[in-house]
Amino acid sequence: MSGLVPLGGAAVVLLLWELGRRLPPQNLVVISAVLLLGEGVVEWVLDRDLSVVVLWLAALLAARKVAQIILRPWRRAGWYGVWLIALAALLTALAQVAWRCTIEAVALRFATSVVLFIALVPWFIQKRPVTTSAEATE
Repeated sequence: MSGLVPLGGAAVVLLLWELGRRLPPQNLVVISAVLLLGEGVVEWVLDRDLSVVVLWLAALLAARKVAQIILRPWRRAGWYGVWLIALAALLTALAQVAWRCTIEAVALRFATSVVLFIALVPWFIQKRPVTTSAEATE
């Protein structure tokens, strides 16, 4: 499993670079730190090797990006954010299933993903400068 860690690290760099095209660096630091901490706790609870936390960081970021692509036609819908979180967490849990784990591990991975994605909502939002009406008329 440790042979996959460099591959996971490369995937994390590419995914963060893609996110960095629309988010400021401080958001990327917070997102990475929270996801690494959350997945580190999950791996500790499951009593597994902590070196795979980088792989789970890549899995979470990739699952969110895939969910965005799948849900793109419904981006303006009122419940888009909820569906994005649910689908990204489901895709992350499916990655856990691929490792032939117990149903408890899959449920823990799904629940943790939901909590982490909800906690990080403000940092995933692209913020733009707002012009006031006085600035617009000048």
